[in-house]
Amino acid sequence: MKDLVKKTRSAIKYYVAYMGFYVMERLCPKSSNIWCFSTWKNYPHTMDNLRAVFEAVKDDPEIIKIILLQGQKKPEWQVEGVNIRFVQEVSLSGVFYLSVAKVYLMGTSLRGFTNFHALVGNKHQIIQLWHGIPLKRIGKLFPPEKFWEEETKKYSATVCSSPSDQEFMQQAFDPLSIDRVWQTGLPRNDFILATDEQLPNDYYTELEKIRDQVAGRFLILYAPTWRDSVENVYQFSAEEQSELDALLARHNAVLAIRGHANVRSKVDYQDVGALNNIIYVNDVPDANLLLKEAGALITDYSSIYIDYLITDRPIVYFTYDIDRYINERGFLYELVEAFVCDPAIGFKQLLTDIESAITEGVKDRARYHRVKSLFHQHADSCALNVVNKIKALN
Repeated sequence: MKDLVKKTRSAIKYYVAYMGFYVMERLCPKSSNIWCFSTWKNYPHTMDNLRAVFEAVKDDPEIIKIILLQGQKKPEWQVEGVNIRFVQEVSLSGVFYLSVAKVYLMGTSLRGFTNFHALVGNKHQIIQLWHGIPLKRIGKLFPPEKFWEEETKKYSATVCSSPSDQEFMQQAFDPLSIDRVWQTGLPRNDFILATDEQLPNDYYTELEKIRDQVAGRFLILYAPTWRDSVENVYQFSAEEQSELDALLARHNAVLAIRGHANVRSKVDYQDVGALNNIIYVNDVPDANLLLKEAGALITDYSSIYIDYLITDRPIVYFTYDIDRYINERGFLYELVEAFVCDPAIGFKQLLTDIESAITEGVKDRARYHRVKSLFHQHADSCALNVVNKIKALN
């Protein structure tokens, strides 16, 4: 009975908010000094590219910053800045700000930004910050996702980090014109290059937690991309975990495994509690903090390695399912041109490549920098670049 009452209350609350937005979206004028930031349900503040942009405007008294919560509680720490309001999206205050805000900032899709995406009109400036430099097909370049066809018509701009990235982002979010695909660099890269003192309070707290776990060892981050099926996620066997642990012990290193957000809650990882040098870091809210600390990165087809290129540190690829993945998702670049080294297909080669990354670092500097220049034409102040572009629209 309690569950029924709870569900009924939630349905009534949603209906009231829906009808409220339906009316206010049509009647309310839009204010260019109100900016709405989306959030992810597992964290009480915005993150990633959006958080970097927020940090660049948090002290601007002329901008009202609205953080749209998706049911999570407000931050318990002291949030720095002025004119900041945390509101539940599915509430009358939430839909009021959605109705009057001129600027929407999002990192996934409009349907991820608001439950009322179908009602959003064309009077907002919708800035698609995305969540990485794409290696795989995204947006309208991935035909199975039909919803992009209508959604991208509402976009005002997106961001990119190089001419080649600009070309693909324009195709992914067509009909945006090429001049609305801003070559600003990715805002989130500012966190990787930031000093400790430049990080916001909560990020610095998380960074200290990472350092406590690592305990002075050489940190290797393993961050694979998502798979359409949980069965296709690689899990190290008990024997492989032991071999990894021994290799890491020899070099005073630690392997931090971070599953992709789309599958980590569904994968039954084997317990590594008995191992000294393998840890899971799924609880770190923003992966950019891990990239900041890692001495080397292992990934597959995740574009996380593209962000990591700005550190000039070694990268290892583990592409155990490359043939299947090419057919499943497809790539925007030829991998031989986009990878800084040849990938490991099997576990034994992975062990060899990890040891090489620890002991030798980047072996082919020329290839590394060719790839880096393919994806990155901006070094720092990327978030501020985006802020200036948005202000120029108004």
